[in-house]
Amino acid sequence: MNHPTVLFGSGFVGAAAQSKVTINQVPVVSEKKTGTIKKANRGKFTAKADKAGKSVAGYANQVLKPGSKASKATKKQAVFAKNAQKW
Repeated sequence: MNHPTVLFGSGFVGAAAQSKVTINQVPVVSEKKTGTIKKANRGKFTAKADKAGKSVAGYANQVLKPGSKASKATKKQAVFAKNAQKW
């Protein structure tokens, strides 16, 4: 019986330290899942930044400053925008 082999990096040394999943001798590449935005909400934060006359990053900084009166939803969008810059 051929069992799937799953190796994860923390406890292995050398070549086996790389994350690798093999099922029936076919390597499966797993991709890191990034955040997703519902189609209805795509571009809303960018539109808010444009309306304020700022870049997306600049508007995110403004929204996340202490004392900002932005809504909770806008603050969540700003956090997402800041994290998405790192991708």
